[in-house]
Amino acid sequence: MIKTNLVKLPLDEILLSNGWNIKKNKDSKNYRALENLETGDCVIISLQQNGDYLYFNPNDNQDRGNIYNFCKNRGITLDYNALDIKNLQEKLATSTLKPLTKTQEDEKTQQILNVFKEFQELPFNNPLFSKRDLNPDLLQEIMGLKQDDYNNIVVPSYTLETSQAMQKKILKQKGYVSYLNRPIVKENPDTKEKKFIKQLCYGKKGLEILKTRETKDFKSVQTLIIAESSIDSLSFIELKKIEPKNMLLCATNGQITQEHKKVFEYLAKNTQEAEVYLCFDNDTKGKAFANIAKDFFKEAKVQIPNFKDFNDDLKIAKAMNLDFSYTKEKVHHILKEWEKHSEFLNRSWHILKPEAKRAHILEINLKEIPLFIALKPKIENYLPTKSLEKSYENLEARIKKEREREAMEKRAMRQKIHI
Repeated sequence: MIKTNLVKLPLDEILLSNGWNIKKNKDSKNYRALENLETGDCVIISLQQNGDYLYFNPNDNQDRGNIYNFCKNRGITLDYNALDIKNLQEKLATSTLKPLTKTQEDEKTQQILNVFKEFQELPFNNPLFSKRDLNPDLLQEIMGLKQDDYNNIVVPSYTLETSQAMQKKILKQKGYVSYLNRPIVKENPDTKEKKFIKQLCYGKKGLEILKTRETKDFKSVQTLIIAESSIDSLSFIELKKIEPKNMLLCATNGQITQEHKKVFEYLAKNTQEAEVYLCFDNDTKGKAFANIAKDFFKEAKVQIPNFKDFNDDLKIAKAMNLDFSYTKEKVHHILKEWEKHSEFLNRSWHILKPEAKRAHILEINLKEIPLFIALKPKIENYLPTKSLEKSYENLEARIKKEREREAMEKRAMRQKIHI
């Protein structure tokens, strides 16, 4: 059964059926003002030309988006099965809320850009450093990166627009992408499968573009990076040790739309002297994206990460203390060395002296196993890990049996002393 896109359902009707009321002195044909008399909460809902229902809280600039944002910001679990979809679809057909006109959408875009301007510049200590392992010194060379009050990383997005004043096409910021510090978790009510939403788009969806401090105009661009996320493009230049000068770092937010293609065409025409790197994910979609982008950037160098994406490559390199030019085979070699170590301890369990055995156990339990557990989600789809897991399971069983034996001996000794 195909599920209804909840973003297209009338959010105002959903809230009205859950105890909210129309705030008549603020309500209009394009903006539905609702309030919750019990909590004092207030939101303004609008219908976009593409059929999406969006809201914003007039008392909190961070509280805006679609139904998923509404629920997340209030700690509410969104239960698809609890909604009367048929009734909501009927109300959608008779709704008096009118879609925003082009002028009104422009005004809404400006409101979103005003919010973006208020975000703080990226501080030195930030989630891209603490959670994504990106070099904070490198990040200070990048213009456009910001951070909101919830420690979400914010990146501007651009579309190709016609400038009436200049009578030509230009790139213009029409929104931004928020990389969530804490992903939104959506659960399929039927399969219970969880989906993690890591980014949210505000305004018109476009191409994320960051630039280095020395980049003054398109003619000065020497390096152009295109990836699926800005985190990947930043990770790529750190891994490849590309000096952050005269550079544009672009990201498609995990998809390539018609708006992206228009920007690609514009960039290809206006950065002809730049060296272009296509740094999409190492999966089927990523390879398809690279082929699409190659149609616009004929001389581009397609870069394929060792693992899923370049941020995973960066995190693995730093966790395993590898040179940034490492290959997947190097990681495989280390896994095999860990397995040899574990197998040696398994085979030599009864002949090793206690001190030597303890040293091996500490090395494996405190260093190798924790690192393997941390890296396993990033490498298991690209390298064999089953035999190493099995070896660790056997070793864990030996250690458990040894501890049980020692505990029994201690209890027997205490009983003997007592007698």
